[in-house]
This record gives sequence, C-alpha cells and structure tokens, in this order.
Amino acid sequence: MMKSWLIDTNVLIYSYDQACQFHQSSYEFITYSLSAELNLVISHQNLLEFIAVVTNPK
Repeated sequence: MMKSWLIDTNVLIYSYDQACQFHQSSYEFITYSLSAELNLVISHQNLLEFIAVVTNPK
C-alpha cells in the first residue's frame, strides 16, 4: 500500500511566500513530490490555516 504524506501548513506558506527564507526549498520539495508521484495530502484544516495566513493584511 502506498503511504500518504500530509503537507504541513508551514510548508504551503513557505512555498507560496517568495520573500521567505524557506521558499525555495519548500517549493522544490512540493514540486519534486508531485513529479515523483508521491501521495501528498492537504487537509481541510491545512487549507483554512493557509488561507487565513496568506490573506491576513498584517
């Protein structure tokens, strides 16, 4: 059976935020994971957290 990997909210945020010091490595990790056909999972909670952070005007 194939393992599933839950992507942490921080990895999503880092890969989105180009000003973040972890942007490049996070983006490459997600890109590699998708190309390697790993079973990546993003939960509903992760999406809500991601949207809350990236849309916060602070």
